[in-house]
Amino acid sequence: MPHLIITYGPSGSGKGYALPKYTQALSELYPGDPLVDPFIAEIDTLVETDPRFQSLATQIICSFIEDNKVEVEDLALFRQHLTDIVEDADVIRPLSKRLTSAYMMVRRDHDVRLDVALLAAIRDNQNIIFESTGKQRNPLDWLLPLVPLDKYIVSIVFPVVKPLDIIRRAKERLVNRILAWHKCLQRCTSLHAKQKFGQAIRCIEAERNVPVPRMPDVDDLQESIQESQANLAPYFHNAKVRHIFMFGTDNVHRDDFWFDAKDPDAKITPATWHSIPLVLRNAMR
Repeated sequence: MPHLIITYGPSGSGKGYALPKYTQALSELYPGDPLVDPFIAEIDTLVETDPRFQSLATQIICSFIEDNKVEVEDLALFRQHLTDIVEDADVIRPLSKRLTSAYMMVRRDHDVRLDVALLAAIRDNQNIIFESTGKQRNPLDWLLPLVPLDKYIVSIVFPVVKPLDIIRRAKERLVNRILAWHKCLQRCTSLHAKQKFGQAIRCIEAERNVPVPRMPDVDDLQESIQESQANLAPYFHNAKVRHIFMFGTDNVHRDDFWFDAKDPDAKITPATWHSIPLVLRNAMR
């Protein structure tokens, strides 16, 4: 029987980090149903590799560097200036909103194509890994009704992360991705206005393995975290969902935890239990 795995949580929560953990857990639970050649329904990669988003992001980051007079010639100074400046709420807020607006504009076209491909994968009984923030168009509400109860092993993977850690990770990812564009972004400041964007874009297009800088709307992140938790809660008692794998680090001993919340024999320490958001603890009872 094929697997449908929904990795669930806000951007920056660590959904991708859990991949080896849940694939190993499922291979042990279902040795006769290996998770091989899955169809990966992951919208971020489609958007980030779209030339339209690459162009928009380049213009946004170039303007950000110029407007904030970021030192771009020396890599060490570039790193330090970026690290300092993203901690300024008056700077990071408008930048995150511009990047999010560009991302959403390009994403609309890919959403439809991805849905079509996803439905085809279900019809073909393929293994599927579907990534979602759990906000707004909740896949648990529209995707699960399309999945026959007796034809898929449905699992949800949910990282338990503090809101401040998610915001910190999002900032670190933004800084690291801008740093990876260092040589190309030097062209933003060394050329005339009519030339710089085109030169920088062509340089970035040549660096196909370098991910595009992206940052979720910082004002939206807190709401996203709460909304995804609330949307997940009803599925702890949904018959179609066999497993809800939760992972994170407890708030007391700083020990990593990993368990199946739908397993009645799962061993959960008091520190782990109190690290789980209240709305989910209530759903697990």
